[in-house]
Amino acid sequence: AGASLPLLITPLQTQEPASLELGVSTVKLALQPLTAGLKHANRLEQVLGASELKQAGYEDGLMLDINDSVVCTTRANVYVLIDQVWHKPALNLAGVSGTRRAWLFDTVSKLGLSLCESTLTLASVERSSAVMVSNALRGFVSVTNVAGQAYDSHSAVDKINLAYSEYLDRER
Repeated sequence: AGASLPLLITPLQTQEPASLELGVSTVKLALQPLTAGLKHANRLEQVLGASELKQAGYEDGLMLDINDSVVCTTRANVYVLIDQVWHKPALNLAGVSGTRRAWLFDTVSKLGLSLCESTLTLASVERSSAVMVSNALRGFVSVTNVAGQAYDSHSAVDKINLAYSEYLDRER
């Protein structure tokens, strides 16, 4: 009766960069403790920030809240390495607690690394020795530059990526 169509299902292949340059958005995130940490559909601030950053020539960039605390990028969680400790922004007032962020928090001690939640500022980012971002599509990506300040890739990012790849292989 009806025609049939062939269907081919393959794993998602993304061409995400091995490293990333970030700008800093002037769009500020509002504080809303009731939705902080939750993934929700109201992402207007991130959309506006992404548009601004694209016009400035960046693929992505840091987003600050109205108190000038670093929260995230327009589409990823952010981590900075200060004195051999990875710091992730506190998300009790704004931001999304992503699945890769949760995985890292659960896994980091097994890798011999340290991770803590902190209130971060642009000054914190500037004094860090490495920066990385994560989301469900990218995994973990080294940041080579934030608004003109260069960062070297850190061996810890490679260690995290290897453990994450092994985790994905086990989950398949």
